Amino acid sequence: ALSALAAAVVALGFQPVRTRARRLADRVVYGKRATPYEVMATFGDQIAGTYSADDVLARTARVLGEGVGADRAGVWLSIGDSMRQVAVWPDDAPGREDDFTADVRHQGELLGALSVAMPANDPMNPEKERLVRDLAAQAGLVLRNERLTSDLKARLADLQAAQKRLVAAQDHERRRLERNI
Repeated sequence: ALSALAAAVVALGFQPVRTRARRLADRVVYGKRATPYEVMATFGDQIAGTYSADDVLARTARVLGEGVGADRAGVWLSIGDSMRQVAVWPDDAPGREDDFTADVRHQGELLGALSVAMPANDPMNPEKERLVRDLAAQAGLVLRNERLTSDLKARLADLQAAQKRLVAAQDHERRRLERNI
């Protein structure tokens, strides 16, 4: 019983040392990486300072990718029954299978997803997964606004097409009346 107690004390004492040593090793190997709080604050600052909807999605992908140290990060928008990738970081990232994807929901509605592809030497871990999920929760309003913007653009295009059809029909009718006169 005494040896089991000694083993438990050593194990409990070793865990904090192991955690700090791992953080130090990660910092040496991968460089300084932002904490999850810093990533969330950066995301909020980026969104607040952005005016263009296209730029918001690219910045979201960049903050996500840099925050978790991904090779590639993507923002997906739900359109009908399918998902369409609307932003990727970095721009020249090769397409490959994502290691982790988190759904983006707002008021229970699936609006899209955030995805990351991690380098082989720095795989996903529970802390990074939680950070991606937290960013996905914050990105709900961003994707809702993007969806509304794309819907408005589609309606505008439909109205412009209808206007062109009306003008063409009026021109055709005017020519017909001129011909009859």
